[in-house]
Amino acid sequence: MERSSSGPRILRFNSFDVDLDAEELRKHGMRLRLPRQPFQVLRVLLEHAQEIVTREEFRQRLWPENTFVDYDVALKKAVNRIREVLGDSAENPRFIETVPRQGYRFIGTVEELAPQESVKAVAAPAAEQTADPAAEGRKLAIGLAFAGGVAAVLAIVVGLNLAGVRDRLSGNTAGAPIRSLAVLPLTNLSGDPAQEYFADGLTDALIGELSQISALKVISRTSVMRYKKSDKSLPEIARELKVEGVVEGTVQRSGDQVRITAQLIHAPSDRHLWAKTYQSNMRDLMTLQNQIAGAIAQQIQSTLVREPPRVGWEQSVNPEAYEAYLKGDYFLNRFTRDSMPKAAEYFEQAVRDDPDFVPAYAKLAGTYLMLGNIGMLPQSQSNQKVKPLIAKALQIDPQFAAVHAEAGWNALHYDLDFARASAEFRRAVELNPNAVEGHEGLANYYAAIGDMGQSVLEMKRARELDPLSLIVNLDLCSVLYFARRYDEALAQCKATIELDQRTNILRLTAGVYAPMGMYSEAAQAFSRADELRGAGNAVHVSAGQIQSATSFKNYWKTVLGRGVEKVGNGNESAFYIAQAYAYAGEDVQAMTWLEKAYESRAFGITYIAVDPLFDHYRSNPRFAALLQRMGLAR
Repeated sequence: MERSSSGPRILRFNSFDVDLDAEELRKHGMRLRLPRQPFQVLRVLLEHAQEIVTREEFRQRLWPENTFVDYDVALKKAVNRIREVLGDSAENPRFIETVPRQGYRFIGTVEELAPQESVKAVAAPAAEQTADPAAEGRKLAIGLAFAGGVAAVLAIVVGLNLAGVRDRLSGNTAGAPIRSLAVLPLTNLSGDPAQEYFADGLTDALIGELSQISALKVISRTSVMRYKKSDKSLPEIARELKVEGVVEGTVQRSGDQVRITAQLIHAPSDRHLWAKTYQSNMRDLMTLQNQIAGAIAQQIQSTLVREPPRVGWEQSVNPEAYEAYLKGDYFLNRFTRDSMPKAAEYFEQAVRDDPDFVPAYAKLAGTYLMLGNIGMLPQSQSNQKVKPLIAKALQIDPQFAAVHAEAGWNALHYDLDFARASAEFRRAVELNPNAVEGHEGLANYYAAIGDMGQSVLEMKRARELDPLSLIVNLDLCSVLYFARRYDEALAQCKATIELDQRTNILRLTAGVYAPMGMYSEAAQAFSRADELRGAGNAVHVSAGQIQSATSFKNYWKTVLGRGVEKVGNGNESAFYIAQAYAYAGEDVQAMTWLEKAYESRAFGITYIAVDPLFDHYRSNPRFAALLQRMGLAR
């Protein structure tokens, strides 16, 4: 098949157009969702229409030798996805025929559009056009007479809502408003895997913009990123995330120029409501993100939204600063001991390159807070870095919700200023009702002061916004444990382990087992957690080995005997050691380490007033005095 001499390369079959340059599949001018890998498979089939394309040819073309993937399975899944989108079937194929033991063949008639037709085909989707006021004025004069006749018919159709026309015109599908939304990871079309951080960062930014809409529930980044490169259908993803609307799109970057295509889909019906392509340079990229969010909001305005999204940040940003910010965000969201320091370095670079870039200050403050909480930075050093960052960000933009959330976490965990923590978290939620950090922060504040009903309620609100977040699910397990709702806490912990098995999840699960009298399970979980983090004092425990509270105490005495007190080397936090002594029944030592944990602001000390592990310390004068110093005495 010869290629057209100019213009985009468009292949047409039946009612479908395939734009090979933009990697888009359209039906009657409306773009259909087809992931990149299935699109590439379709491209090969169309370019070799009526010919058998063997599995080996697909492998050589799409899965080079250094790609570690079961390409037979991947190929089958890609073909099934294409058939699903085209409405085709393997049993009675109209387009793609399976050739047993060989490969596949495209049996439909394929034509390549001439250059002028290609331009028309690309221009077909009305949602992607930029209006020409002069041309529109000329069209209006010509069309008035015809419009008068059509208007009468249309008024009747819309008034009666025949065939759902009124719903379609209002942006509504089947009469159902879009009250909840997920922004799926934008697809990187740059052809450079190293640019994945860029697409991921823009996804995060678009989520942030849309989350400013108070009447709309927007799923947070952590949950949607699990669907990156997923072959699941949109209705299936929507059901799992419990949303009615989905935004998806692509990002293509060339030097300083960025091209973003976004579309809004009514997820239950997989119906496209709106699509548009935007182009910008790096300096104006954040303003462009605001425009996209505003356009999406406008599409669902008639059924839901009563206010435009608050502009999170619309100033021009130094391109180098924004580049560093996106890289920092990429490493921050990986959330490993190796990635966190890299994230801090990139955010530091971002604020150096653009001293007025508020989002970078917020992310940098959050990174230092987490480095302190996980013991990679002393809490005193973390606090010294965090406070000026928060102050600077609030000076530039006092209405930036994320900064208030970080201020709340700093007040809660370091200053132990519970009144200020509450005020900051509430302000974060007020400015951005979809701010997971705000609801999560309020849940932790309520837990610290002992209002467990409100704590669980806020934590469940946070999980609605970020249902697949590891941290949110872990925190829900924590507050259920603090509330003594052990059965629910255990079920939540087990569900969280299915998301990811990490040391802190196993330790919390073990902590839930202990007050339930499930000592063997608790010891095994603690032992597994120590093994995962490579602790030299790990004590192996077999199933059924520990059956009583006494043997459980002896297990912890063995752990302590192997040298758990390594705070000076940064191996353990003072609070962890206090827990170890408490489990071992060594109350005097436990109190000593709780006081050290308070002095060092070790993570976990904030919640000792509600932690069941310390219930029998309530009558201890040293414990009561410590609660008094912390402002938690009742």
